[in-house]
Amino acid sequence: MKTFNIYEHPELGFQAIKLGICWPGFVFGGLWLFICRIWGKGFLVLLVEILLSIPRIKYGKEADGLSFLFGTLLLIYIAYNSNEWEEAILLKRGFIFIKTVDAETPEEAISQAKVG
Repeated sequence: MKTFNIYEHPELGFQAIKLGICWPGFVFGGLWLFICRIWGKGFLVLLVEILLSIPRIKYGKEADGLSFLFGTLLLIYIAYNSNEWEEAILLKRGFIFIKTVDAETPEEAISQAKVG
């Protein structure tokens, strides 16, 4: 069972955001932020990823370990924070927090929220 925060918008309907670690954020990194329309942080992560590649380009295999370490730390940071960032974006777009529910899927969570 997963825990979801449910948000509602008068015109755009319901959105369910899972609480906790965002595994797609860990796997896809900055790309996931663009998919979720978290533009500012997405461009910032893209810039950091480019900066992390510079030592590897300049020093070759000698910098692989350091680039891998910082790249992995960046992915962990995204995984732990992207759901909160997505919630903040929903609030800016006019969504209103409805409630927190336990469900297996986002669709099930939204159904529970609609019932009451």
